[in-house]
Amino acid sequence: MGTELSKSIRLQLSMTLTEGKMIIAKGICSLKEVRRAYKNGCIVLKGGTTVSAVAEELCGVSLKISGRITPRGAKTAVKRR
Repeated sequence: MGTELSKSIRLQLSMTLTEGKMIIAKGICSLKEVRRAYKNGCIVLKGGTTVSAVAEELCGVSLKISGRITPRGAKTAVKRR
C-alpha cells in the first residue's frame, strides 16, 4: 500500500427546495465580495425566491422579494402559515 488515499467518499443528500435555497444563500453570503459590499457599499437584489433567501440571510428578516407578477399583483413562493 502506498501513502496516497485510494478511497473516495460519496454522499447523497435529499433536501427540500427551501433548504437548498438556504444553503445557496449561506454560500453567497459567505463570499468576501458580498461581505465587503454589505459592510461598505450597496447590494442590489433582483426579485426571486433564491434572492429572497439571500436577503433573509443578509438582513436576518424575511423580505419576501417576489419574482412573479400576475394580473392580481406580486406573488411569492413562500407559503403563509
